[in-house]
Amino acid sequence: MHKISIVQAILMGSIIISLGVYFGLSGQGTTSHSQPVDPQNSTPVESTANEVKQTQDQLIVQVQEALEAVKPALKKSCPVTSNATADHFSISITFDASGQQIARGLSEFRGNTNIGMGACLSRALPPLTIQPTGASTKLDVQFTYP
Repeated sequence: MHKISIVQAILMGSIIISLGVYFGLSGQGTTSHSQPVDPQNSTPVESTANEVKQTQDQLIVQVQEALEAVKPALKKSCPVTSNATADHFSISITFDASGQQIARGLSEFRGNTNIGMGACLSRALPPLTIQPTGASTKLDVQFTYP
């Protein structure tokens, strides 16, 4: 009878897990080489990088305007302790095809004077909406508070 050492058992377990992950994930999603297809005539939709960048910029402006609109309510919920300088944040927001927010993350920049303000803003910030884009959209927006 041949005994398996601990090292051999760990190695075999790692191989089995790796194979499971590889084959489990290999069938999911689409390849990065696939192009969107227009359902009307079944031809790939051609979009230039310029058009995509322009649309992204327009959506970022919409988000920044929405953030400015809720600032008065945020100032009531999250009063500042130091008005020496404005605090800076990066907000990563994902919207679904209909323009409804489905995910959001808020990061504080180093050197902000109001410690913990990011946590307060994250709790107080209501869900945002943008014009429907027809596809899931992720935006990274810079935000200054107050």
